[in-house]
Amino acid sequence: MRHRSVSVRRWGAGLIATASALVLLPALASPPAVAAERTRSAATASVSSADEELARRYAPRIWLQSAEDYFPSSVEWSLENTHIETHGDDQFYVTNEPLGCDSCTNPGFLSGQRPDHDDVPAYAEVVHRTENGRATNITDIIYWTFYPYNNGKRVCIGWQSPFGCVGGYSTFGNHVGDWEHVTIRFVGDKPYQISLSQHDGGQALVYGAEGILDGDQPVVYAAQGSHGLYPDAGRHTYRHLPNGDTLDDDTDAGTLWDTRKGLQVFSWQDKYSGDLEWLNFTGRWGNWKSGCGISEPITGECVLNDGPKGPSMKEVFKPHMQALDGAPGLFGGAIADMVIDGDRTGVLTTDGTAYVREGDAYANWMYQADGVSSLALSGNRIGIVQGDVASVKEGGLDAGWVRQSEGVSSLALSGNRVGVIRKGVAEVKEGDLNAGWVTQAEGVSSLVLSGNRVGVIHKGVAEVKEGDLKAEWGLQEKNAASLSLSGDRVGVLTTDRTALVKAGDLHADWVNEFGGVTGLTLSDTRVGVLVKGGKALVKEGDLSAEWVDEADAVTSLVLSGDRIGILTTDGTTEGTAYVKQGGLHAKWGLQNFTFRDKGDKGHKGING
Repeated sequence: MRHRSVSVRRWGAGLIATASALVLLPALASPPAVAAERTRSAATASVSSADEELARRYAPRIWLQSAEDYFPSSVEWSLENTHIETHGDDQFYVTNEPLGCDSCTNPGFLSGQRPDHDDVPAYAEVVHRTENGRATNITDIIYWTFYPYNNGKRVCIGWQSPFGCVGGYSTFGNHVGDWEHVTIRFVGDKPYQISLSQHDGGQALVYGAEGILDGDQPVVYAAQGSHGLYPDAGRHTYRHLPNGDTLDDDTDAGTLWDTRKGLQVFSWQDKYSGDLEWLNFTGRWGNWKSGCGISEPITGECVLNDGPKGPSMKEVFKPHMQALDGAPGLFGGAIADMVIDGDRTGVLTTDGTAYVREGDAYANWMYQADGVSSLALSGNRIGIVQGDVASVKEGGLDAGWVRQSEGVSSLALSGNRVGVIRKGVAEVKEGDLNAGWVTQAEGVSSLVLSGNRVGVIHKGVAEVKEGDLKAEWGLQEKNAASLSLSGDRVGVLTTDRTALVKAGDLHADWVNEFGGVTGLTLSDTRVGVLVKGGKALVKEGDLSAEWVDEADAVTSLVLSGDRIGILTTDGTTEGTAYVKQGGLHAKWGLQNFTFRDKGDKGHKGING
């Protein structure tokens, strides 16, 4: 079942272009003492004291698997034991001592350095994200970790039957050199997301998700041999092979590596010198591949794969704004309005661009139209007003628009109904998008649709009809500033800022929900209000349920089913949206990033 969203803004504010503060994230405690730890910044890529403090404070704690044989090391540890050779069109750091065979590890340095014996460095890159050359409020700290050797996977080279492997096993996917990374994304100076590298992809988590923090430090698990990073201990299957076998990563709490110890912090730049000159290397951090004859057709891997490319060759290393591994979907631009319906979320930016995403909070945004003043969602329909022209599409996000009417000042959707206000006259059609209009009322300032109910406000009087489009109106309130409908509930915000809600038939008694209210919204069994100062409150259940404080500094509140959306402001940055799904205490998901400067607000691009 889809749920129609109802949004509420501060009464009288209209479409507000507002700003964002991550007031919803946990407050930051005083920075921990780290003076005794061997954390330093590279003089050749200096960072501000604030950035260095941030990098130290949130440096991850990594559990290496208990059966791990190939530990991390400093880059210098590996460089002392390798040399550069050219093979084909690429350069490779090749071991000074031969490996011995495709799956051999004769050079002793490949075992790495045990972090329970030495302060093995991790390399923290501070990247202030930009979009089209403009500074944003997003900072990523990428904690790069290096391992001299990646141990491959034992794979059935025949057929995986119900009774075991027919044809024997071999190990594939070894490679000299291994780069992994943990990225923490900050909005302002508040941590928002964590991204963990895993083979060719990754996984993103909300910062503060249960079980992944020790104080401020994320706690993550590096898989045996491959060192792919995960948020928990256990077996993680990352590929199913055509012969029925699987490729798995195993993690547990074996040896702890606290990356605060020995952390080296640097900032992004085009070219490095001194201790960080190795970041300029564009080749591969290990020997070239061999032993590919049998395994590559089955697994896509050789016994020994090429060494990996280094940090500077990864897209995430670069400063432009981009999605984290496993978390596409953030886009740039201040948001003026947001609507939610079922698994669709729509936003309207302050430059009049409409985007809609379908699915979870990390789905990709899809551009809909420019020059939009109003956006509506219901089921598989999307409606917009451009200038004074209303259009609706039906089906997928890439469906074509169907022109509905001209001279339109307002648009509403619900199920198979479309409603418009045209020169003060409310009209509604029912059925397909080419159906005829039915006049509802004149002198109308607000039109609301929900199920088989139609609501209007004209001259401050709220009326609702139920049933067909020619049903009689039922008077609801004579001093109405706004009207909200959802299911069998009717909500009115009176001109003296009292929130009234009734449940049942149109003649039910009002329940006084809250005073001093600037906005009211309904969805199913939820009631939401905005009160003076921008505090958002939501209750769930019957009309006498207790209120839950959702957020402060809110300019718009949206409810739809089990989703809650807000627009926030701190008075300095503009138009940031968050959505949560589930219970009233669920975590917020950021929908967009904003810009630090006060220049041109326009942005037409989508990231992810």
